Amino acid sequence: MTQIQKNMAHAGSTFSGLFIILVASIAVFLTSCSNLEQWSASPYDTSLDMTSATSDASLLGLEQLKSEVQKWEAWENYEMIYGLLEKNINTSFSPELCSYVLDYTQMHLMRLQRKDYCHEQSAFSNRTNYGKKKSKDMARNEHFNLLGKDEARNIAFQFELQKQCLQRCRRQFISTYQPVDSDETRNEYQKLWTRSETLKKQLINARCNFISNGVLSPYLAETEKWLFLAKGEWYRLWLSHSNELYQAVDYIATPAHKEWLF
Repeated sequence: MTQIQKNMAHAGSTFSGLFIILVASIAVFLTSCSNLEQWSASPYDTSLDMTSATSDASLLGLEQLKSEVQKWEAWENYEMIYGLLEKNINTSFSPELCSYVLDYTQMHLMRLQRKDYCHEQSAFSNRTNYGKKKSKDMARNEHFNLLGKDEARNIAFQFELQKQCLQRCRRQFISTYQPVDSDETRNEYQKLWTRSETLKKQLINARCNFISNGVLSPYLAETEKWLFLAKGEWYRLWLSHSNELYQAVDYIATPAHKEWLF
């Protein structure tokens, strides 16, 4: 083989190698373009409606969230629980998560309402059931459910956590909602919104009842009882009545917190 033939053979093999490399490069480029199209059409695309954000992975996350909440329930650490709920609302909001938040808040609200802070007897009367004036002994034996400051503040704090979480859920519901083609899906969204509106009203009423009937009314009744025992002679401050009067003032001052009154 002459030198010219050798050079031509070498050039041919080099050209073949370059051709193979070129073909491989084109294949890699086309594959990359295909992957890019698949990524841009992922279920997390913001142009899709809210149901698209729910995938197998997000459902698994919801189950993990439920399990974590159940564990913190054992310690009644509601600050941590609602912190977890709000974190998931911000990062992975979905109709399923919204439904769970409403379910949990509703259950917690019912549990608070079942607590022994509202007694039927929350008012003092200086008359008996038969219309006769009560005696001092009868008045002294009359007791009302007076919540301590720490317990009252703890319950009020739980109402506040519920309110903040529900507000966050409703804001996220509006901000993440996208128009949908299915009337059925839109109806499901409407049902969730109606549930949140109903729960909002229940929460407002329950919190108001707690402050009025669970805290203020029993202390007012206890104050009236001690004023009755003092025979209404507060202006004379007889020694035999001064302790009752001072105790009455202490009772009424305990729940009279400005924010609670508002």
